[in-house]
Amino acid sequence: MHGHVFERVEASGRRLRCPLPKDTTLVPALSTATWRFRADSPPGRWVLHCHDIVHMMDGMMTELDYARAT
Repeated sequence: MHGHVFERVEASGRRLRCPLPKDTTLVPALSTATWRFRADSPPGRWVLHCHDIVHMMDGMMTELDYARAT
């Protein structure tokens, strides 16, 4: 998740005892992950994606879009 530091708090349904601040994380095949983050990055579009180009081409990417204050 570009522009953010997050904490992974759960792995495949199991709560982690000591979440660590991260800026990238590995999610093994057929597993799940839950993250906690503060949505306070500067206004604009921030990409969230897999670093496997084939996965990105298949749609494993999205964006967070923070509106600019008026």
